[in-house]
Amino acid sequence: MIERSSAWFERYLVPPLGALASSVYLQAVRDAFIIFTLPLILAGSLFLIVANPPIPALATFIAPYQQDILVPFQLSFGLMALFLSFGVAYSLAQYRRTEAVQPGVLAMVLFLIASMPVRDLTNLRFGEVLPYLGGQGLLVGILIGILTTEVMRRFRGSRFTIRLPKSVPPNVTRAFEALVPAVLLITLIWGVEWFVSLHTFTGTDGKLQQLTLPILLMRAFQPLVFVQDSYPAALLEIILMMLLWSVGIHGMNVVTAIALPFWLSTLTANATAGGHGIVTEPFFHIFAHLGGSGATWPLVIFMLRSRSAQLRTVGKVALGPAVFNINGVLYWPGTCTRGLAAVYSSRWNQRICRNWRRLQRKPAAVLRSRCLRYHLLSIFQGLGAHSRSA
Repeated sequence: MIERSSAWFERYLVPPLGALASSVYLQAVRDAFIIFTLPLILAGSLFLIVANPPIPALATFIAPYQQDILVPFQLSFGLMALFLSFGVAYSLAQYRRTEAVQPGVLAMVLFLIASMPVRDLTNLRFGEVLPYLGGQGLLVGILIGILTTEVMRRFRGSRFTIRLPKSVPPNVTRAFEALVPAVLLITLIWGVEWFVSLHTFTGTDGKLQQLTLPILLMRAFQPLVFVQDSYPAALLEIILMMLLWSVGIHGMNVVTAIALPFWLSTLTANATAGGHGIVTEPFFHIFAHLGGSGATWPLVIFMLRSRSAQLRTVGKVALGPAVFNINGVLYWPGTCTRGLAAVYSSRWNQRICRNWRRLQRKPAAVLRSRCLRYHLLSIFQGLGAHSRSA
């Protein structure tokens, strides 16, 4: 039964999940969130906490200065989509091994063009577009970052690139190489935004407002954002993470790269509009991933109490990272501590099944194999120690 399920995983589940996990687009989005937006989210959130203290007397004292205190929050956390567009373009360009800064800067310009209604901007209030430069503009920022890098990469070295003599300084050459794709992309995004801005919608205040690309995408994906903030969706995301882990793929990284725009949209609504969304990234770290993916805190505690010296050593090594929900020491086979090999690939499972059948015929040969000597025997040793102590 185990061998058949492993074969099914190997044939039907591993190829698509492996391709998904190795996608440079998902990796670029993940890196952009971690490197370019996470520090700003953490720093800006400190000002949000200061502006909304939990003590009533202190809240009353700060109330006259609340909007002044929130300025750093609004210009860091509130502009995360703008920074994310740079981060996605920059990270993707690094994966593509091409110039990274120029696509990042151009992506920010394109995102601003896509977020502003096509009209006289001197009469536009910054507060009207601020929500769409943050959590509600993440999808547009991701798409523009990917589009910018891919277009500039394809233009670089093509016959449409402006070529200068080799005597020209490299910085000047790079500037002219980016000129054609920059003009093309700016014109394209401006034309699409102009067409979208010709349409209006009724805002929450009952007034007609111009559509922009972030507003259009948020209205299109609003049902998905609403469904995502539910218990079944959270359960499905956790199951998907565990399935990915079961075939040796980092489940949290893959699911986060896909779902994080929706999580941050809900988180932004909670922070700025008094929302009450539950399924955000902190929800998983606080309630679902105690000790790391799979909630391995109890396992670490039991390992610390084990009679097996090896398991106690692994437990001591895993204790510190488990405080921060990191459990790679437990998961991955072949680590310096030998771990518990909780993450098995389907091929590893098939090796275990084959060794189990060989064990009935040639036990000595199987017991000398690396598979059992380094991983399975350590687990059986710990279980035997617990049974003897019982």
